[in-house]
Amino acid sequence: MSKYHWKRRVLMGAAIGAACSLFHRETREGVKEYGRELLGKAKEYRQQPSKAFEDLRSTIEGIDYYADAIIKQLNEADSVIEKKPTHHNETQLLN
Repeated sequence: MSKYHWKRRVLMGAAIGAACSLFHRETREGVKEYGRELLGKAKEYRQQPSKAFEDLRSTIEGIDYYADAIIKQLNEADSVIEKKPTHHNETQLLN
């Protein structure tokens, strides 16, 4: 039995699921529209390769901004949790 046999089954299942979802008219229309948008972007990037790099840079900057915001919120949540006394600490303070 092949080492990657299960991966092939997963891909086949995903392909069958995607094909079945296209029976839904709204989904099918959405896929068509998305394909048209991708084709338009590909043509635009082929004509102006620098635009592709600009878009990539702005996307990465956006991801970086949101990652920083999430890290800041996690640090704030961590400091709130550290300041909140636990039941074990309350027992030690009372004794």
